[in-house]
Amino acid sequence: PTSLVGNWCAEAERFAPELNVVALQGGKAQRERQFEEALPGADLAVTTYALLIRDLERLREHDFGLLVLDEAQAIKNAASQTARAVRELNVARAIAMTGTPLENHLGELWAQLDAVAPGAWAASSGSVSAFAPPSRKRATSSCASGSPGASLR
Repeated sequence: PTSLVGNWCAEAERFAPELNVVALQGGKAQRERQFEEALPGADLAVTTYALLIRDLERLREHDFGLLVLDEAQAIKNAASQTARAVRELNVARAIAMTGTPLENHLGELWAQLDAVAPGAWAASSGSVSAFAPPSRKRATSSCASGSPGASLR
């Protein structure tokens, strides 16, 4: 959320004052200037999910070492515009943080995990799997195959 951008920047200043932080926010012209002038030298870029969607083309021009998804429940629907945008970023590593419990089914968890570890889980957003709610499972096995060393219980 927009309200957290300032908080993230303040926390970065508090715990890592040596980092060059850019908050990608404001109007389109302001963000364009930030993309041209500030982002290339930034150690940390902070933005919102809404601006991620609007700025996706520009963000895809950059490689990021780490993507941190705060309030990751925003991508719990794998087919949403936000979740698709997150998956289009060029990132080496990613983590997702959320304090919001699952509300409907394990597919919400799968969507968040797939954003940070694409392809690590056997399910996909359109398949019948162990992540589907019981009403959608029908006669499927009780466990989807995961990647080696990874399991969900």
